[in-house]
Amino acid sequence: MTTGWMFVVGIAVAWLLMAVLIGVWIGRAVRKAERDERDARRQESTPEHRRDSAA
Repeated sequence: MTTGWMFVVGIAVAWLLMAVLIGVWIGRAVRKAERDERDARRQESTPEHRRDSAA
């Protein structure tokens, strides 16, 4: 009886850990995508600022 409960709890903990790891992985991917998008926008706007300041 005790071994069965330990097995069930072990499976539940494994699923919980996997869910947390997947959540962290997705969160990092989203943050990286947002950062890349922000950097791309910044690079697009940089030449215009240089042209304005040179004129």
